[in-house]
Amino acid sequence: MDMNINDDKLARITDLLEQIQETESIILSHKKLNGIQTQIDQYETICENLVNELSELMNEFHFKIQYQKEAA
Repeated sequence: MDMNINDDKLARITDLLEQIQETESIILSHKKLNGIQTQIDQYETICENLVNELSELMNEFHFKIQYQKEAA
């Protein structure tokens, strides 16, 4: 496998992990402040999409991602 392709994928994986962390933080903040449920749902959907993309990338490295939403 081409090293530049791996570097690009690894950079995207890092970016996705950071975005997931930020999105989870936003979700938690909204939940603590009794935020509007539709906004929370939107951020949860964004997070799920990010996790799905991460999972696809990690499959190429023979890793399986398991994501658990935080309990409400």
